[in-house]
Amino acid sequence: MGAEPAIYPWPLPVYDKLHNAAHEIIAPIRLRDLERDSLTEKECVKEKWNLLPEFLQTEIKNQLCDLETKLHEEELSEEGYRRSLFLNITTGLPRWRSG
Repeated sequence: MGAEPAIYPWPLPVYDKLHNAAHEIIAPIRLRDLERDSLTEKECVKEKWNLLPEFLQTEIKNQLCDLETKLHEEELSEEGYRRSLFLNITTGLPRWRSG
């Protein structure tokens, strides 16, 4: 009656934003613990149901963090493009001479 071993990357990934990798590990461990406890099927389903909001909240936070990172990278890329374009325009134009 053994369960499949959980395999997680080690060392844990490091994120530059507030992105808590601990929740990604804790939720599956808690679910496996519920399966090993001597709960009835109904009690086990009820406990899993209670864990669902926390799991979904963590998943949504992770997705938002990934989107924020992607948007930030795109903004930096667009800003660099504009800066490069501006420099090319200003250095490529003939200088106006007075007098």
